Amino acid sequence: MLRLVSSVLLLSALGAPLAAQATDPPEVAFTGVVQKFPGVSVCVPPTHVLACSDGAFFLMSSTLDLDLYVDKNVKLYGKQADSCPIYDIHAVESPPPATLAICGTGGLGCPIRLRSGPGGISMHALWASLKPGLVPLNPVKGSFLLGEPFFLVGLTSGGFPAEGAPFDLTIPSNPILTGVTLYFQSARRDIGPAGPLNFANAACIEVVGFVFVCHTPDC
Repeated sequence: MLRLVSSVLLLSALGAPLAAQATDPPEVAFTGVVQKFPGVSVCVPPTHVLACSDGAFFLMSSTLDLDLYVDKNVKLYGKQADSCPIYDIHAVESPPPATLAICGTGGLGCPIRLRSGPGGISMHALWASLKPGLVPLNPVKGSFLLGEPFFLVGLTSGGFPAEGAPFDLTIPSNPILTGVTLYFQSARRDIGPAGPLNFANAACIEVVGFVFVCHTPDC
């Protein structure tokens, strides 16, 4: 049973900024797979987006060639470029300190697996939402990339293989979900001793309806 988590309590606990700086935009960071921007924006022309962000915010860079990172999962550092949700990226960390992979067919009643990495002796949390979002936290933690309402899917800790901690879920067999995109994000920290909390990329999957065979997720 998914448990609804109060965004106010969650983001307060994670250290979300209470107010933006009036003069100098604060440094922000987010992790994700970089993609070329395919559409048209009413703001300063963006060049790139993150996978599974669906227009919640856009990317550009006045100092870096973001084409070098297309289709790569990286952590990006930047500042808001103007009043629109466009961020000017000035630094890239590869590989990122936390990652999230998803696999499965997306069929109704079928299993999917999400793997929060890297592994090791660590703690992992996984959230789900029906839409993307952006709540910048700070450059250490990164950003929360899900829109409200979001749900805490699970928490796990222990020693995990290098690829990370698995979360195994089943898509409900409800036809009303056909065509709906499910969005997920995880956070990871070392334990024993405890390290910094890092938010991973967002991962998403479209529910495709009933399929002939539910394949076992292999990520």
